[in-house]
Amino acid sequence: MAGDPNAAPTPTTDAPAPATAAEEEGILAPIAEPATLPRATPSPSWLTPSRWGWAMAGAPVLLALGTAANALWRRFGPDEHSRVAAARAAKQRELLAQAERGLASGDGFYPALAQLLQAAAVERAGSEGEGLPRHALLALLARKGVSSADCDRLRDLLDRCDAARFGARGESASEREAALRTTRELLTSSTALKPGSPTRPPRDPTADERPHRPRPGPCGPPRPPPPCRLLTSV
Repeated sequence: MAGDPNAAPTPTTDAPAPATAAEEEGILAPIAEPATLPRATPSPSWLTPSRWGWAMAGAPVLLALGTAANALWRRFGPDEHSRVAAARAAKQRELLAQAERGLASGDGFYPALAQLLQAAAVERAGSEGEGLPRHALLALLARKGVSSADCDRLRDLLDRCDAARFGARGESASEREAALRTTRELLTSSTALKPGSPTRPPRDPTADERPHRPRPGPCGPPRPPPPCRLLTSV
């Protein structure tokens, strides 16, 4: 049955649930004093005023010591040239050891020997020898002071390395030992591929064609002789 639309709505009353014993105990509990609450005790700081003072006093001293050590290292430590020379010597020792391991079987002997000789020749020739073909590099070494005999030995060793690389020549262990001995002689000779060897300046072919000029004396250039006077009789 439909209700009367003009009738007033009937109010509903929802009564609250009664409080439990635990809620009543919490509500009626006594108020805790701040002094009775548990507190966490902070740990003492490691940065004490005395430590801060020592740090501020020691910072300039450490800076001065670091600056002095850096200056001493630049003055007495190895420079760039020494480091490059040490790296070059280490690479030579490595290649020589590789060649010695291949003396009996020949494995890796001639590649190590070719790399060692080529690097030593370019190092001896300087920056002008980088990227040059073999004949031009040998000509440059001759102008740099390497003797013709050492140039011939170097050319022969490089040719043997090329022949062994392409399988055009087979050598015995004794021949490889002789090649290694020749390589050591070239690397240690002061007139061959040893780093720091004296460089012979190229000879000027026109030096002998220049006219000789008398050097001036301590009082200036030489004076021409006085003209001759003819004596006539009266």
